Amino acid sequence: MILFALIASAAYYFFVAASNREIDSLAVLPFENLTGHPDLAYLSDGLSESLIDRLSELPQLKVISRNSSFKFRGPNIDVRDVASQLHVRAILTGSVTQVGDDLVIRFDIVDAPDDRQISGGQYRRKVGDILRVQNEIAQTASEQLRLKLTDSQSRRLAEKGTEDSEAYRYYLSGLVELNGPQFVQSRALEYFERAVTLDPAFAAAHAEIAWVYWSQANGSGDPREIMPKAKLATERALAIDPNLAKAHVVMAMVKEYEFDWAGAEREYVRAIELSPNLDFARNNYAFFLSVMGRQDDALAELEQQRIRDPTNQRMILLQKGIILSQARRFDDALLSYEEAHAVEPGKDVPNFSLGYAYAGKGSFSEAAGYYKKSVDLLGGEGKYSQPLVYLAATYAKLPDKRGEARAILTRIEAMGGYISPALLAAAYSALDDNDKAMELLERAYVNRDLLLRFIKTGYEYDGLRADPRFVDLTKRIGLSQ
Repeated sequence: MILFALIASAAYYFFVAASNREIDSLAVLPFENLTGHPDLAYLSDGLSESLIDRLSELPQLKVISRNSSFKFRGPNIDVRDVASQLHVRAILTGSVTQVGDDLVIRFDIVDAPDDRQISGGQYRRKVGDILRVQNEIAQTASEQLRLKLTDSQSRRLAEKGTEDSEAYRYYLSGLVELNGPQFVQSRALEYFERAVTLDPAFAAAHAEIAWVYWSQANGSGDPREIMPKAKLATERALAIDPNLAKAHVVMAMVKEYEFDWAGAEREYVRAIELSPNLDFARNNYAFFLSVMGRQDDALAELEQQRIRDPTNQRMILLQKGIILSQARRFDDALLSYEEAHAVEPGKDVPNFSLGYAYAGKGSFSEAAGYYKKSVDLLGGEGKYSQPLVYLAATYAKLPDKRGEARAILTRIEAMGGYISPALLAAAYSALDDNDKAMELLERAYVNRDLLLRFIKTGYEYDGLRADPRFVDLTKRIGLSQ
């Protein structure tokens, strides 16, 4: 397969290049789509993303996250400047063009500081022949790779993933959809489900299905209906490929849903062992550590992500602010948000994050203003959203707004669809209605509401911590203080 050929060629030259200096860091830039057909973006961007995922499994390489590397597009890239910004030695670029019914895929690997081409290649084949060609090239190159890689790494690079080129096309389309600016969960899920329909043994596609399901359950979906689907898809992925890092990350999330916190951490750690550069693993592990109350460990994990995502500092600082808020270091969190805004002044800090930090430090009027902005952006007070619940909780702390807080909760409870009882409990706690809050938390326990995991560290539950019912609940969940 071309993808694995690129991987094999890249890895070969990293370890066996004529230069005596080992190349230990790499950025894969998005392949240029030169076909003139936007519907072939799945191939150009998707190949780049898959290449990043596979190379991320090599601990010998520091591989830059797509969030940073995909900021550099176009034909006139200065690879030395890009390498300097991303703090890497090698840059891999590529392009996809169309000649008649054939696709022509080209790639180049450059040692940027030495301004020296390490490797390159061009392949012209029918779309349906891409997988076979990739396999042929990967097999040849992997014989040389074994000289420097472990046997397991060599075998891993040579694995095909799927024999079905159409399944692979749908998989790449799903990846592009997941990372696009207008991510639509249902559309991405449809692509991945088409992929596994064509090839039921396509482990990576099963893992992506599981991730989409988890995203739905963590939003406005009923976890009792959705999480079993996520678990089944994850189990299928791991049964096919026990070393698939992303599947271990989603299995960790499934373990959180089951209140198996030790099991969740084992899965996160295993994912990072398998793919040290995978930002999806490190980011989610950081938030897991945060809700477990291990804030210093969470910040350390976030620092590891920062190293691999050097041009995405705004997002790292926003994530840091969330963790600092969980640590109840609210002024530090607000400072982190200021730094994030300074990095990219054209982008606002999320209003919800600001509201949570201000409410945490007792500045309820300021918090309410930010929550109101967040609610308006998400469709107003006629639509259920997490910011709307927190707006009600914040109004409950303002004497002249308590009636409005109750009115919002009444409207929310009359809305259709799944509404997180763990969130509603925080609002009723703010109204000093502990009986109602505990009733909702018990419902959240039965539902395995994913937001229930925040009760250990969330300040919004402080009014309940002395209640024996709350103490008992946290023991049953395994999140005792």
